[in-house]
Amino acid sequence: MAAPAAHKGTRAWPAAAGRWKARVTRSFGRAEKYDAHTALQAAVARRLHGLLLMRLGATPPEVLEIGCGTGHLSRFLLESLPDAKLLLTDVAEPMVRRCRQKLEGFSERVSFAVLDGEAAQDDGMWDAIVSSMAFQWFACLPEAIGRLASRVKPGGVLAFSLPVEGSLAEWDALLAAHGGARETSFFAGGAGLRDQFRAMDGWSFNVLEESVAGEYQDLRSFLLAIKLSGAGTSRAGHDAIPIGVFRRLLHVTRGKPFRATWKILYALGVKERG
Repeated sequence: MAAPAAHKGTRAWPAAAGRWKARVTRSFGRAEKYDAHTALQAAVARRLHGLLLMRLGATPPEVLEIGCGTGHLSRFLLESLPDAKLLLTDVAEPMVRRCRQKLEGFSERVSFAVLDGEAAQDDGMWDAIVSSMAFQWFACLPEAIGRLASRVKPGGVLAFSLPVEGSLAEWDALLAAHGGARETSFFAGGAGLRDQFRAMDGWSFNVLEESVAGEYQDLRSFLLAIKLSGAGTSRAGHDAIPIGVFRRLLHVTRGKPFRATWKILYALGVKERG
């Protein structure tokens, strides 16, 4: 596979978005602890992989993965597509380093790059662009989807999963009941994404939404899992939850199991051959 053109440069973000992007990147620097706290991410990657295999066809693809993390989706693809070549990318260098270590046995078919998939400027074309549980960290999701779609070859696939509006309703309800502002309103709306897909000329999308529940020993265990999975960064424009609210919530839920439900959207688009 040719060296990726994605190294040409990256988009310059406005100051506020740039600072938020930097915080997100730092939050995903705990790669050594990531796998122990990402059962949800692994399950979603497996589900996306199963849906994706029905769309890729028989031609050995060249695949770009955005937000590879430590390689949940990457391994599934490499094991099921023995002739495929993959470029695995992530905004956090520790994630890429850990992913490289875990996939050492596939070194002849895989290459790596540290980059922000939303901001990378390149003209490379791909049989498939895939991403699992990363697009929610894009500053401008509709624009990013359009840009990535333009880099898919005719007949190729754009496939991704992400949590959407309605995720973590239990956490929102707990916050609302004890003096905290709603924290999860930054999740994209599934209806808005469907509208965008319908407006994309030359594309045909299948969209599926599913609920995935996580059971935790208590609220503290849930919050720790969020932190160590890198997902604890507040959205730009959202204030961090005051420490006093956290303490109050931990006190009133002490000793009680906590359930968190994610609404996951799976999108699989096929580009017309023209």
